[in-house]
Amino acid sequence: MSTVKLKEEKQKKLKTLTKIIEVLAKIGKVFCYIGLVFAIIGAIAMPVLINNMDIKDNELIFNNESVLKLEENENGITIKSGKQVVAKTDDPKEMKDIKEFFENEKTESTIMVAIEICIILIIVIIILIIRFLKHFIKFFHNINTEDTPFTLDNVEHIRKMAHIMIALLVLPIIVNIVVDVMLNSHANINFDLVDVIEILIAFVFAYIFEYGYELQEESKAKIYGKAEKEKSK
Repeated sequence: MSTVKLKEEKQKKLKTLTKIIEVLAKIGKVFCYIGLVFAIIGAIAMPVLINNMDIKDNELIFNNESVLKLEENENGITIKSGKQVVAKTDDPKEMKDIKEFFENEKTESTIMVAIEICIILIIVIIILIIRFLKHFIKFFHNINTEDTPFTLDNVEHIRKMAHIMIALLVLPIIVNIVVDVMLNSHANINFDLVDVIEILIAFVFAYIFEYGYELQEESKAKIYGKAEKEKSK
């Protein structure tokens, strides 16, 4: 009886934890939908805002007010927002890129396209996160409600989450390169090995759950075969 009681206690703890995770994921999903709405509004409103922007005399002006100002001296280039220093460099290549940016007649349209691409990226990322949370929630819901976590449904949820994680890793890198090329700046590619490890772990979990499912099916087959033999006797 003590063994059965221990199993029941573990099952209760597991179901409590999975329920908490499921609820938190649902809350996160709601916030993602709210963020998605604001991102879509931003994508629609951005062209109007960019039309009120102008660049002249090494200044970025918005609604007739200076937003960014380029200052150059013997120590290099400084970009200020009011009295606040936003960026500073003495690298010749970076100085050349910044000066070309402020002197380029197509800068406004380039900025608009770059910002729109970034906003679209944010929208896509939010949608991917919502999709991820959808499978995440279903996975933990299944663990909470089913007799066993080792089901083909859960294996499929883990694999889809892993695929979405790959997209979330690769997509920002591609867009970052495109935007940097448009703005004639150096591509700053952030590639975190931890993200790759997490994706690999997700695929490993998928194989583990699939293996657990196969063991269950094999065990059921043996029990069923044994029962059939006993009946035949």
